[in-house]
Amino acid sequence: MRLLLLAFFIPFISHAQTLSEVQSTGHGMDRPSAISDALRQAISQACGTYVQATTKVENYMTLEDAIVTNTSGYIQSYQVISEKKNGNDYEVSVTAKVSVDPLKKDAALLSQFTGNIRFMVLYDERFVKEEEKNNYRFAYNRINEKLLESKLRYIESDKFSQTSKEVYIALGKDTSQSTFAQRSGMISDAEFLMLIRNVQVRVEQKSAGLYSAKATIEASAYDNCTADGLASTAAEGEWKTLPDKEQAVKKAIQSAVEKCYPQLMAAFSQRLGSWVNGAPFQIRFYGVKTPRYIIQLIELLHQDADFGGEMQHMLTPDYIRLDFTYKGRPTALYNKLMQYIDQLPELKKLQLDVKIFYGRQLSLAPPKYVIPGNSQPLTPTK
Repeated sequence: MRLLLLAFFIPFISHAQTLSEVQSTGHGMDRPSAISDALRQAISQACGTYVQATTKVENYMTLEDAIVTNTSGYIQSYQVISEKKNGNDYEVSVTAKVSVDPLKKDAALLSQFTGNIRFMVLYDERFVKEEEKNNYRFAYNRINEKLLESKLRYIESDKFSQTSKEVYIALGKDTSQSTFAQRSGMISDAEFLMLIRNVQVRVEQKSAGLYSAKATIEASAYDNCTADGLASTAAEGEWKTLPDKEQAVKKAIQSAVEKCYPQLMAAFSQRLGSWVNGAPFQIRFYGVKTPRYIIQLIELLHQDADFGGEMQHMLTPDYIRLDFTYKGRPTALYNKLMQYIDQLPELKKLQLDVKIFYGRQLSLAPPKYVIPGNSQPLTPTK
């Protein structure tokens, strides 16, 4: 009987989940949004207890923000214990049971990618009037300060200035701000970009020698490795009134940054949160004449559980592009990919190797192939 009971309970024990019961409070414009915020706060608490406290994670705040976007994956159940409405603010407190095992698993997976992520804030001086340059520079510096406060890695201003000069020369007559941002990010090895498109400041002179200013910042967020636009925002700050006109303008821009920055970071967090099913990668095949060989490669990748996504390929004038997701260790991707390429005689014959390895974007080409835009073949990076 004792052996029978033991045999009965072993499967139950082996499949038991670790649950963390936490209390949290959320706010929103209505009850559903307040509950959603409370559940995000519950996941954040569990992250602090079971992820940050037990593992060494770089860019932890980025990791946590990404994880809490996926409440349905970690909240097993919850109960509303109190709620109240105060004007336009709805407050809800809940007791939630958070599933710790998938939380730790996804944190471990995402930490492979978030540790090396670098942000770049930039603006295109070609579209900035001389009298507006100080406003753009001030907004640029304030956003970099927000990244520093969040303990995130970013491209510093000296590097941005140097990179901009190189990009302007390379672009020639191309006036696209998006192309400017993408080229700048690639040269600087920054994966996520914040492009300040417009800084507008309205100033009014008041009585008693006072000045009132209000600023609006238009900005876009990009995942530069896959050339995807993530979000665009126009954030308006509060009116700021001071005796000094210049200081009023700065305070107004600072207020607009306080509204703009969270919106851009929310887009990045949403992007990172989707990586629990695999981070997006892009391969560019130069010197491959027909997509038939890439289709054969896709068939092989479909057999590997680490590769996923829609695995779409696209022809461009210079290369064949392949998009997919990968949930293994980033350092293992190159060897795995080359093993599959070597299984296809026509691709193996080309002796493809990495010419450019930029974040989650790889450019492959034959040994003597010169990638357009580069004056000479680049040394392969492995």
